[in-house]
Amino acid sequence: MHHSNDKADFSLAFELAGKAVKMGSKASLWLYAATCDRLLISQGKKQKFGTQYKYDATKSKYVLFPTDETISDEERLKHGVKPLEK
Repeated sequence: MHHSNDKADFSLAFELAGKAVKMGSKASLWLYAATCDRLLISQGKKQKFGTQYKYDATKSKYVLFPTDETISDEERLKHGVKPLEK
């Protein structure tokens, strides 16, 4: 569902990953962050954690989708996501 093209799938994946985290699954922390970001991007918003990239043909490389600068790297690390600089 995380790799779907359907916003409803992103939403359900985010919900299920959130439930897994609430049940104590440490392995689901990154998936929670990634599904959150994918859902936000599908809604035309900035991603929160910085897990999603897109290919920029003009630069011939992958670039990070716009990211919410108000989220700290400490919060990202809690979800298994590297700081934005890395």
